Amino acid sequence: MSTKKPHLVTISTLLVLAALGSAWAAEDPAGDIGKTPAPPPPAAEAEEGEAPADNAQSRIAKGKATGLVREGMDLVRRFNEDKTRNATAIVDAAICFTSARKFADTTGDTDLIGEIQANLFWCKKQMDLPALQDYVARKGDEATHALKAMDAVAAVKVDASEAASYFARAEKFAGSNAEDHLQIAIRFLEVAERFPGATQGTEANKRALAAQQALMKKAAEAAVAARQTRFTKPVKLVPGATAVPAAQAQKEALALVKKSYQKGYAKKDVPAKRRLARKLLEESAKNKSDVAVYHQMLSESIRLAGESEDYEPLLDGIDRLASSYTGVDALQEKKAALKKMTGKATATSILKLLETPEDPAANLAAGKWFCFSARRWNDGLRMLVLGSDEALAKVAQMELDKPANPDEKLLIADAWYELGKKATAKDEKIGIMGRAMLWYQQVAKKLEGIAKEKVDKRLVEIDKLLPLDLDNVDWGNLTASQWDKLKGKMVAVQARVDRFDPGFSLAAGERVRIVAHPTDQWTVTGGFYSGKGTFGWKGRSEEFYYYSAREAAPGALMVWVENGDKSNCGIISGPGRVFFSPNITWYSDGDRSGQIRVKVLAVDDEE
Repeated sequence: MSTKKPHLVTISTLLVLAALGSAWAAEDPAGDIGKTPAPPPPAAEAEEGEAPADNAQSRIAKGKATGLVREGMDLVRRFNEDKTRNATAIVDAAICFTSARKFADTTGDTDLIGEIQANLFWCKKQMDLPALQDYVARKGDEATHALKAMDAVAAVKVDASEAASYFARAEKFAGSNAEDHLQIAIRFLEVAERFPGATQGTEANKRALAAQQALMKKAAEAAVAARQTRFTKPVKLVPGATAVPAAQAQKEALALVKKSYQKGYAKKDVPAKRRLARKLLEESAKNKSDVAVYHQMLSESIRLAGESEDYEPLLDGIDRLASSYTGVDALQEKKAALKKMTGKATATSILKLLETPEDPAANLAAGKWFCFSARRWNDGLRMLVLGSDEALAKVAQMELDKPANPDEKLLIADAWYELGKKATAKDEKIGIMGRAMLWYQQVAKKLEGIAKEKVDKRLVEIDKLLPLDLDNVDWGNLTASQWDKLKGKMVAVQARVDRFDPGFSLAAGERVRIVAHPTDQWTVTGGFYSGKGTFGWKGRSEEFYYYSAREAAPGALMVWVENGDKSNCGIISGPGRVFFSPNITWYSDGDRSGQIRVKVLAVDDEE
């Protein structure tokens, strides 16, 4: 790494900054922060019988200051990771530090004040003039004040006699925070810049460079780790110490497993096999004390996963077997299981990755399965990055870079959307469009004007395209399009009836899910305090009415079985007749109109 000192802001830059606002001529916001902070004055002794002074305000101020410092350092790290993409993060960080400084000054905490000073000094040295001017133009007075504070900190002339105390503070921090290389570099860079001819300044420059090199090494290692797949860096398994159960013990254990999960075994379709495979894998850990039952639960999970082409439980189940029992070779077991899946392209690709983890074609095929079929995006995206499809690799890498601002998130959403429009395979198209919808939903509420209109239109388009994924549906926040896709008995609940009878009962043990239409509304008088209003199935919003977490809101759609407890939709159980009504919490004059439609869905035994 070059030993060149960090770039100093030029006089012309300072003149531009000075012209940004007349407020710069006001009182110096940095005060005497350039000097070694003075220790806080001793607390006055309390008079006899008088309570000691309360330091609550100081503790609150310190808490606010440290919180702002943490927020500022998160922004500093983001800026440091990519100064082009996150150019304005440095001013956001300075705003946090400036606000923190106001609180810290009231605490007399010299370490905290010194930390904020070093951070502001570093922020000042990182300024890029074009980005700075653009940011201030958009951010206004808040940024102007922060820049003034930074300018004052950087401009303070510190006496050479302060070099030792500055260095001591930086060294103290480094000793207590050995892994925080960025903050260590910031601390020592301030010393090096302020005292360039002093012994402490020279040593601080060396220490700052060492911290920067450590930071770069750590970042490089993190970047490599972020791209590792389960095949490029497989889990290091410690061979199990328990002997594989004898054949008779396995046979008896298998009978117990099939008896315990007989409802799952009774279903022979592919989705049911997948559910059972994952359930056996998930619940196997509860049975570790019985080595034969544990062995059979894992073995059955692996078998069912192979029969239903569900690779995640297959691979994970074999790893658990190998780490639990002696003589189980995980690699050979995986190859044997995958070879049984003749003609399955994904199985063939995973076999290839077990031997050649970075093979582009195999990574593409496996990555598509993990993303678009299994919805295991964390694993799948890393494979797509290594895959042979450049467009998919690019958008996958954009996701792995963990974008923080709405503009970047919108770019990812648009990239997935365009890929989805071109996709022809059903699973691939649905998976890609679902991912586009996820990213569009993250930014939709933050957009305005034409951009918002475009995103809202695409959300409606995608929503109509996607089938309803019952395994991952958010029942409390369905869209109207998703509700329309539900297959179940439809009932129109009338608001005017206190005990609306839809005309059906539930048998003992029978369970159904009541799902209300997300946009239907009725007009009711919810109660004395809530008054008359028009509400959806959730009732009056919490922002207008306070009620406990165990209560439904006024005007909400309630359902119950016979004389059981009422609930705001969800799963209900028999036996008994089912009834509905609006939720009336206090008093009602009976003035109600409208209806809310619901669908009644049979509930799977596993829900």
